[in-house]
Amino acid sequence: MLSLGCRCIDFPFLLAPMAGITDSPFRTLMKELGSGPVVSELVSSLGVLYNSRRTMEMLRLTDRERPVGVQLFGHDAESLGSAAEVVARLGPDFIDVNLGCPVPKVVRKGAGAAMMRDPLELERMLKAVRRRVALPLTVKMRSGWDAGEKNAPDCVRAASEAGVAWIVVHGRTKVQGYSGEADWEIIARCKEVSGVPIIGNGDIMDDPTALRRLAETGCDGVMIGRGVLANPWIFLQVRSLLAGEPPGPAGRDVAAVLRRHRQLLDELGSPARAAINLRKFAAWYSHGYPGSATFRRQIFQASTLDQVEKLALTFFERVRDFPDEERRLTAFLTAGEG
Repeated sequence: MLSLGCRCIDFPFLLAPMAGITDSPFRTLMKELGSGPVVSELVSSLGVLYNSRRTMEMLRLTDRERPVGVQLFGHDAESLGSAAEVVARLGPDFIDVNLGCPVPKVVRKGAGAAMMRDPLELERMLKAVRRRVALPLTVKMRSGWDAGEKNAPDCVRAASEAGVAWIVVHGRTKVQGYSGEADWEIIARCKEVSGVPIIGNGDIMDDPTALRRLAETGCDGVMIGRGVLANPWIFLQVRSLLAGEPPGPAGRDVAAVLRRHRQLLDELGSPARAAINLRKFAAWYSHGYPGSATFRRQIFQASTLDQVEKLALTFFERVRDFPDEERRLTAFLTAGEG
């Protein structure tokens, strides 16, 4: 069972950290829609230490999100440890170290997926960070660097020795980025060699797949990323499936989700930023519905929050009864770890 210190996690289905997506309003929305633990967007350890305004905005946490973690990336134990000390004072429930980001500007600095190339150094780094903070430390990694260097099991052993609370393994390599399919066989191998709980991640687009992957791999949990942007009710559907209850009507009310999201965005006091966020989420939610391409062109031309909301609500009211099984969903995002 997953746990954070003395706290047991009774619903081991987590929201993945996704850059530009999992800010405080969206994390709160997902908690209201049934998610287990949630994690912040990727946060730079140097940004924390430099007290960057944008970075500190990304560290906004509320009690509605708990249990909530902050994901840090950095290239050395000193900066990561110092940043973790600063973040710990802000009150998260855990700190997650990113070992999987494939973005070139992160990898070039020796951070993200680059840290998996030396498991021994990885173990030393994680032990050093753990000594700096009392909070539980978790990590999220990939299957490896490329098809010839799938060393996640070695990195899992290293992280286990370092005493992390759990390890998330995303089934793609750094070279794959967000393309191709996630390799759940290597996730299962990671579970076999790990001394701590393993959470699998990759290509979870519906509730049956989430439960099937959990059963097939023996993992202790499943993390869901891009799937929530095609189906924001996926966590509620998993809960219903676990309880043996009907999943509820297909094609739930996207308009209601967007209205609630706007309320949460309004709390930040920036209509311009709220318009940007609501626009991109409405575009993601629209995939697979008839007329969605035209809708996306229209909504990205809208300039005010009210215009964005009106266009989105009109579109989603129109497609409200469209059957979910007829939506053609593909891996339509190029952001996040999904």
